[in-house]
Amino acid sequence: MFRTELKPPALPLFDLTHQTPVLTLGSCFAENMAARLQSLQFPILSNPFGIIYNPISIADCLNYLMINDSFSEENLFFHNHLWHSWRHHGRFSHSDKNILLNNVNQTLEAAGLFLKQTKWLVLTLGTAHVYVEKTSNRVVANCHKAPPQYFEKKRLETRGYFLKNFEKNFLKKFLYKILTVK
Repeated sequence: MFRTELKPPALPLFDLTHQTPVLTLGSCFAENMAARLQSLQFPILSNPFGIIYNPISIADCLNYLMINDSFSEENLFFHNHLWHSWRHHGRFSHSDKNILLNNVNQTLEAAGLFLKQTKWLVLTLGTAHVYVEKTSNRVVANCHKAPPQYFEKKRLETRGYFLKNFEKNFLKKFLYKILTVK
């Protein structure tokens, strides 16, 4: 009897179990994936800064989580009867700046601790457009319906400075920090 024995190649290791912490950051797709995983009882943390669409703001978010810094009154601005942070989604905005600061800093602290346990990081990028706040010359995560003259709209180029910098510097630092913290 003739037969051919086949040994299929080993599949890449995809170590995701119900004990595997997962952090999702980015667009509303990250929120939807997190909601689905959470409904399946996975330990999940989704968008600790709220929904963020551009890669520069996502990198900022990760940087804040890694350096374990906190936000202060200097990071806030008042517009349309609410206090806001350029780094956060509108769900954090509040009429009382102290409550806003408390909320963002508590979330930041909890997310920083969660990040140290995270085995999977899911990033969903939603746009190549960024808005640069003119007075600080910084990319914002959310414009909070501020007047358009406050911003300059830019498009990130695939091979442009921002994305090259994100890939070369930030991702390497992030991966090194995550792999050495554990």
